[in-house]
Amino acid sequence: MALTGASFYVLYLVVRAAVRDGIRAAGRTPTKHHDESDPAA
Repeated sequence: MALTGASFYVLYLVVRAAVRDGIRAAGRTPTKHHDESDPAA
């Protein structure tokens, strides 16, 4: 088996970071009226 537990953990971190970035990008959509993470709003 080429994939070890460490490989799965690294893959998990990458996926989690991608999901978090996707949620943050979705929070900047014009449909969201209140976005505390964007001071220009």
